Amino acid sequence: MRPPKRDEAKAADSARAAWPRFAIEAITVASIALALLFYQIGGGDILLHVPLIGAFALGAQRMLPALQQAYGSLAQIRFANAAVERLRAELKERGDATLVANTGGKMQ
Repeated sequence: MRPPKRDEAKAADSARAAWPRFAIEAITVASIALALLFYQIGGGDILLHVPLIGAFALGAQRMLPALQQAYGSLAQIRFANAAVERLRAELKERGDATLVANTGGKMQ
């Protein structure tokens, strides 16, 4: 039996909400590697910069869950927006007086 389209859409939305974490982690690791490479090419002592780069990496690691949660929330809002707009259009089409009164008569 084929699952309903809503379940498929929710699964796809969950997958889209998770991918930025992996992209951010990859960009962070690549940035750290590039920074160390530039220090090495510039003739600087890498050992002097390792604690600073480690501190930035730790800070990025600590911020990642909050950023992921914010992105997931935005993805969820975008996912639900289509249903809200469809409901709003149906109510407007029906001419629901309560909805018109609650929006100050500003149905668009």
